[in-house]
Amino acid sequence: MNDPIEIVAGVVTLNDGELVGKVRLQKTLYLLDACGLQSGFDYEFHFYGPFSVDLSRAADDATEVGRINFEDRFGYHEVPYRVFRASRNAPSPDKLGASSAAEIRQKLEIMKRYSAAELEIAASIVFLRERGHPDDAEAETCRRKPATATSDRIAKAQRLIAQLGL
Repeated sequence: MNDPIEIVAGVVTLNDGELVGKVRLQKTLYLLDACGLQSGFDYEFHFYGPFSVDLSRAADDATEVGRINFEDRFGYHEVPYRVFRASRNAPSPDKLGASSAAEIRQKLEIMKRYSAAELEIAASIVFLRERGHPDDAEAETCRRKPATATSDRIAKAQRLIAQLGL
């Protein structure tokens, strides 16, 4: 099994040393797992789409042992968000789970072009498609997330899914 702390720290490191937002962290890892990472995290569907309690704990643990650190900030309308950063001199992994660093970096570069909301919609569609809604995952995502799943975000999420090869 993969070390959950190293998976989280490695993804943050491979994402140019920084990843902004808890939602982005969750959806990035979920989509990487869908692409074959095999992190070992289990996901359930929650309000913001696929969510892993184990991943959340691993991020906390990675902070506790100094592999990553974070800064809480306030954004638009004083909504808090978290910026995860790789520790200074963090080694860049050659491989995480079943994926090479090059494969992960390539997927991360694609995901950087999309907002956290678009990642959330894409992850939700992929999750629902794989878990009981193979023919209507997009419609089910719209039903479950009417405020977030706008037509523009659905189109961008579909583009992201295609670019990731999912």
